[in-house]
Amino acid sequence: MSDIVILGFDTSTSTLSTALYNKGHRSETLIECGDKQSTSQQSSMLIPTLGALLEQANLRYDQVNYFAVTRGPGSFTGIRIGLATAQGLHLATQIPCFAPTSLRVLAFQGQQQAPTATSFLALIDNKRGQFYGQIFNTDTSEKEPARIWATDDLQAYLEQSHDHYLVSYSTPSIRHCERSEAIQEQPHQSVAPGLLRSARNDGWDVLYNFKSFNTQLARCLVPQTSLATGLIDLLLFLDNKRESLEQDLSPFYLVNPVYAKSKPSTNSAE
Repeated sequence: MSDIVILGFDTSTSTLSTALYNKGHRSETLIECGDKQSTSQQSSMLIPTLGALLEQANLRYDQVNYFAVTRGPGSFTGIRIGLATAQGLHLATQIPCFAPTSLRVLAFQGQQQAPTATSFLALIDNKRGQFYGQIFNTDTSEKEPARIWATDDLQAYLEQSHDHYLVSYSTPSIRHCERSEAIQEQPHQSVAPGLLRSARNDGWDVLYNFKSFNTQLARCLVPQTSLATGLIDLLLFLDNKRESLEQDLSPFYLVNPVYAKSKPSTNSAE
């Protein structure tokens, strides 16, 4: 499969990430968007950014073999921007789309960094002091359904379970703090400044105050590539194993109840 072309993109977070796999060569573009302006910026910049990647490689859209996009969970509007773009490209070119959840991509990226781990807890900060999360087996198959984790629920889980690795991107303002440092299975003192310290009051700040969470930091993995590149790598991995590719372009939302702890969270695909 090294002679194919894959165009991947993710708009489910405040970071617009796009990536191109061109016959064994990879390139990617990351654009950090502010939380309040992220969806409008992503909507206006996604197609030009994808076009620029193709132009740099002297390629056209109809020369792509696969489009790859995440379908959530994450920003409601951001997810729709990505999926609508993928649907439009598919209708215009009849080129197939690969569309796994963002959490599965995260789990796969974690598995690539820690292949001997028995399970992975993929987390995405929803900016409300909570996390979208899901536990995966070592082969990145689902171990438990995706759900919203309140910080106290996550703390209780961490206190009881020690056989997993946490996989998550830090917030954009954090990730550029120590982006050049490879953060992988490092002790608390090395990981905390780049991974968890934030100027905003988000979920990571809350977790940072939990003593039980501090003991887990050596088992935190921060992917060293974007979600868009992770999409491409997951597609290549699954195709090499001759496994089926997820092509459902319906959005995957995790509904956030007013009281997440007292009312069970549900997921729905529209």
